[in-house]
Order: sequence, then structure tokens, then C-alpha cells
Amino acid sequence: MLSLPDDDDLDAFVSGISYIWDQCAFYNLSADKFIAQLAEHTASEEAAMALGSVWRAQGAALIARLRERMLGAPRVLRDVDWRLQLTMAHGDLSKTKVLNAVLDLTLADADAAAGDHAGTEHLRMELDKEQMARLFQDLEKVQSQLDQITK
Repeated sequence: MLSLPDDDDLDAFVSGISYIWDQCAFYNLSADKFIAQLAEHTASEEAAMALGSVWRAQGAALIARLRERMLGAPRVLRDVDWRLQLTMAHGDLSKTKVLNAVLDLTLADADAAAGDHAGTEHLRMELDKEQMARLFQDLEKVQSQLDQITK
């Protein structure tokens, strides 16, 4: 029986086991190779056999789930909200005209469901006219390059 004195030890244990499963999945180890590697690097053959039996029973399912996920994938754009702000006066500047666009981009994980808000992030940008024009020019370049690739 495993006895851990405190929560920090439990966290370290769980992190270690998680790392082991990640490495097994990354290298697509068979259960026999996994047991042999553990036996070579661990003091307990009993622990190697226990972890090996878990990997034999659940390894294929873990690898299948990991293949479905996009690890390290960039976030995708889910929604765009915008508004225009016109400042007519500010402090001592009574006849000032400052026009800004405020963009609110909703980003989500690529593998998140459409209604899932758990993995979303809002990116807000405030742009003046020149910055907005430069953004649109850059987006036009990207669109042009995408069009050339898909022809």
C-alpha cells in the first residue's frame, strides 16, 4: 500500500505517473517494453508489473484519445464584436477628435465544442485609424496567400 505523508507528495506522485503515461503514449510503447523499462529503472518489480498491467489494459484507449486532441494547437476565432469610439473632448483638450475602433475577439481551443465556454478567451484591441488600416492590409495579404495556395 502506498502511503504519502502530505498533499505535496501526492501531487508529485500524480505528476510523475502522468509524465510516465505521457512518455508511454509518445513512444507508443508496448506493455512488455514498458514493464522491461520500468524493471530496469525502478527498485520494485511489483510496481513495474502493476503499472504495466494498467498500461496493457488502458494504453490503447489513452493513445486513441490523445490522437483526437490537438495538442499545442492555436486557438481559433469564435466570434468578433466591435464598436467605434469617438472622443470629442478630454480634460483641457476641448476640440479634439479621436476615433478608435475596439475589437473584442473571442478565441477558443480548437477541439472545444461550439457551446463550450470553458476554454474561451477574450482578446480586446483598441486601434486608431492607421492601426486598423495596417491590420486590414495584413489580413488582405494573408487572404491573398491563402487564395494562391488553394487554387
